[in-house]
Amino acid sequence: MTPQDVANAKRDRMSKKRVAFPYGETWINNKAMAEQTSSPYKFTAKEQDPETGYYSFKHRYYDPRLGQWISPDPALHEYLPYMNKTAKEDLHGGGVFNPVHLALYSYAVNNPLIFIDPDGLKIYNVVIEGGGPNVFGHNLTLHVDDKTGKVTYYEVTGLDTKNVYVYVRSKEQFQKHYSDRLGKLFKDKNFDATKSGDGYEVVEAKGVNEEKVLTHLKKLAEKHGEGKEKYKYHYKNNNCAKFSYDAYKQGDKEYTPEPGNMGENPTRYPTDLNQAIEYHNSLPDTKEK
Repeated sequence: MTPQDVANAKRDRMSKKRVAFPYGETWINNKAMAEQTSSPYKFTAKEQDPETGYYSFKHRYYDPRLGQWISPDPALHEYLPYMNKTAKEDLHGGGVFNPVHLALYSYAVNNPLIFIDPDGLKIYNVVIEGGGPNVFGHNLTLHVDDKTGKVTYYEVTGLDTKNVYVYVRSKEQFQKHYSDRLGKLFKDKNFDATKSGDGYEVVEAKGVNEEKVLTHLKKLAEKHGEGKEKYKYHYKNNNCAKFSYDAYKQGDKEYTPEPGNMGENPTRYPTDLNQAIEYHNSLPDTKEK
């Protein structure tokens, strides 16, 4: 064996390379060393089952060879007209009036180079206006499980700035607790937590890693839940907006303000955080189904 053969063999052992087709099917997968196993986390950082080759997106499995899900979209109920929601603008993403929602097995609107498909868990940023004894706007993080429809709000609040805790509330608990701020929304049994309304502004936080965000929030709730260790709140440097901003950052998404927007501070002001999220949602690399 020549010195060049030795060098080539060493290079082959040490190189690591993976090339995949747009829909996730692996084309080339070189390992760094012969005895090393391949990472199961490949396409969109999801775990691939070594036997079936399917990727687990938590609520359903995806087949990269077909470029399709192996089960229908669990969010179908969101797209169907019901009760007083019959128009396109009333339904999630335009509902069944948007043809892409009728393709229940397609991945990322059949355009994986531009769009991504999340885990079936959506994260939203919510701003409610001041009301009652509190004149200031308030920021919360909203989680919606597309499969079950369960709605959960995460927030930091308290009777005063020295007694602040992390609260986790259901939709009904949220409506009741903030009845003085929500106007007629707090009485609405059909209140859609993902739609803006009177005193209630909501924006989807696209591009975040939902599982990482939820893991972070649940840890904070476990540590700083009511009656436990107090949350170190500061009206300017560690307030309700910063609480949500940090959660999204834990989910690999930092919502910086739009360039040129002088004075906008999403880590301090709830409305500014919503504006920053809307700006990032408009960027091509954060669009999703």
